[in-house]
Amino acid sequence: MIQLMEGPKYGYEILKNLKEDFSESWNPQTGTIYPALRGMIRKGLIEKLKTKEKYVYHLSEQSEKHLKEAEAYIKEYLLIANQFIESIFKRIPKSHAQIIFNNIIKTGNLEIIPEHTFLKELNRLTEPKQSKNILHLRKKSLLKKIAIIEEELSDKKEG
Repeated sequence: MIQLMEGPKYGYEILKNLKEDFSESWNPQTGTIYPALRGMIRKGLIEKLKTKEKYVYHLSEQSEKHLKEAEAYIKEYLLIANQFIESIFKRIPKSHAQIIFNNIIKTGNLEIIPEHTFLKELNRLTEPKQSKNILHLRKKSLLKKIAIIEEELSDKKEG
């Protein structure tokens, strides 16, 4: 539905966008996407229209209500996500926490851990040498982000 907010799309376009957006974690297939689209049509969330030779999907009148519900859900999810991650690390045994922590480090997505929890768990779960290497990686990542923000701020000043 979110993709259709941009305008009507062919099923193949939706599939292509999903493959692009989730390339590192999920490989959607036509056998998954088209049944999901049919299910949304049955629920009245989207509609399917035939163009010259293909079908195009677009939002229905009921879509707005469901999209607002999704927005509220996402807001709630984001508010609780940090507390959830902190709770996990606080409550699970060190051996399990190390596995989770190392898997997060391997993904390179350290941002999912709140900064103060990250630093606390880094010291608890890693050896000093490994901790230092991870901190250097984190610093490098944050400096890249700062550079992107500085560039954006610079563009805003000129505009």
